[in-house]
Amino acid sequence: MTLTDAAALRPQTIQVLIVVAPILALTGAAVIFLRILKKRDGEVEPFELGVFYAAVVFLYGVFPLLSYLSGGLHFSRFAASRLFLSQPLPSEMARIDWYYFVYFSFFVAAYLLARGKCRIKKILLPRPDGRLLVVLIILLLSVKAFFVFLRLYYDIRNPESYIESYLQYSTLPLIVQQLVNHFIQIDLTLQVVLMAYLTFNFRKYKYAIFACVALEFLMMFFYGIGARTGLFVLIASLVITHHFAVRRLTIRSAVIVGALVLLLFVSFGALRDDTRGYADSPRDPLAYNNEFESVFSTSYDLLYGKGISASRAIPRSFYVSDFLNLVPQQLLPFQKIDLTRWYVETYYPTYAMSGGGLAFGVVPEAIVGLGWFDVGWRGAIIGVLFALIHRNFVNGKKSFWKYCFYLWTVIFAYQCFRNTTFRLVPQFFYEFLTVVIVSKIMLKILPRRKKSRYRLESSPVLAESFD
Repeated sequence: MTLTDAAALRPQTIQVLIVVAPILALTGAAVIFLRILKKRDGEVEPFELGVFYAAVVFLYGVFPLLSYLSGGLHFSRFAASRLFLSQPLPSEMARIDWYYFVYFSFFVAAYLLARGKCRIKKILLPRPDGRLLVVLIILLLSVKAFFVFLRLYYDIRNPESYIESYLQYSTLPLIVQQLVNHFIQIDLTLQVVLMAYLTFNFRKYKYAIFACVALEFLMMFFYGIGARTGLFVLIASLVITHHFAVRRLTIRSAVIVGALVLLLFVSFGALRDDTRGYADSPRDPLAYNNEFESVFSTSYDLLYGKGISASRAIPRSFYVSDFLNLVPQQLLPFQKIDLTRWYVETYYPTYAMSGGGLAFGVVPEAIVGLGWFDVGWRGAIIGVLFALIHRNFVNGKKSFWKYCFYLWTVIFAYQCFRNTTFRLVPQFFYEFLTVVIVSKIMLKILPRRKKSRYRLESSPVLAESFD
């Protein structure tokens, strides 16, 4: 190689280093976080709330940059359309990822401080009432029946594409749309609770569990790959509950399982976009559009692509928008702020008019707010809240519903990064708490079985420790 060639390569190398720097910073922060936990507790619990959420944030921060690097500092036409059309500069990609690094750093620091030494050693739970299985199945079938009735009553046809699956309920009355949104989340919550119950007695119900997973894959085979949230919740519920109730996974095994699940979802995303018919379809799985790029695209749009000037017109009440979601729109004298809807209506009005939506995220939420300060305090507050939830679960009085709440929070924690900071607050009240209350009411109504080995009243036996 001549000196001229070396000089020509130098700018390219600098650009790569600019992009690699935040990846290395995130990796370093993650390693320090895990080392501190291991030094405190002697081991790292892979499905501890803070550890699992830190892994989620890490993936959201690293994956888009790895895609960018694998494409030679370029996004292919199979990547997220907003990034492909914009083709961000390395410095722009890096700046956005430094937001991710600040959020991650503040989260892990706050989590470690508030958590202290709080290792999950033994979790002794009362065996759940045997009638609860009947209740959960009835509730799950009732939710399914609601959607069947809706389709028949409003003559809703099966969507022909992934986009249409999001638009199929957009023309219905507001109250019906609200019920649809809540019932979708209740359905997912019931899956988590039901899986927690079934894995509690895994030997007895293992074939039923495998049948549920197989059925989900068959539905995708026959009806096409749409939203993957249901499949994610089902697999995550199975892996995490099996870990706690049946057999523990080491951190290394959990990383391998997580990598396989990630590869599965990325592959499903590529198949869903139907890229197989193109001659130039890349073999690199990082080259395709994915969940992580979608959130990153919104950050780029707000910081560079569309300009931040329009975002300053947002009322500062958006800071409490998640809490306002506790109150139905019909009871408020003003229009609630939905940042996801605001974003798509402001920058993609034609798409918004058809009922479409785009991913948002906590980094875009900070960008339209106070920038670096916002991203820092949002990471810190979630770190403290998750640490308190973890401490209460480990040190507090145990119950089946508290166990389910911890599982539910672990599985849906990604919403605090992928959606808005306090997204889980209204979800807890409208979805999780609804399932708990209705289940307890139904248990009061259903007749008791006289000789049920699951009845806590007739037996002081506790569940096996989850070691």
